[in-house]
This record gives sequence, structure tokens and C-alpha cells, in this order.
Amino acid sequence: MVEYLKSHGISDSYYDMVFCSMILMVVQSYNSNHLSMAFKFTVMVSYLIYYYGVHI
Repeated sequence: MVEYLKSHGISDSYYDMVFCSMILMVVQSYNSNHLSMAFKFTVMVSYLIYYYGVHI
């Protein structure tokens, strides 16, 4: 799947954002009553995407 996306010009960062958003949806569905934890996780993932986007 990753090779298919790469061969069609879709970058790794786009794939990572889609993957992280899927993880976030799963986490939020399991932790619907722990919004602060989901928010902290969202901030952490956003920082990781920004960090890797800058350093790659």
C-alpha cells in the first residue's frame, strides 16, 4: 500500500497523517470519557508529524 502511494506521487507525510488520523479516531472512540488524554495524544502526534516533516 505504501509503495502504491509512493509510485503515484503521494508523499510519506500524507500517508503518515492519514494513518495518525485513523489511530486518533480509534483512540477517541475507546476513550470518549477521557477527552484530556485524547487531546494530549492529539498534540503529541501533531508534534511528531511536525518534527518529522521538518527533519526529513
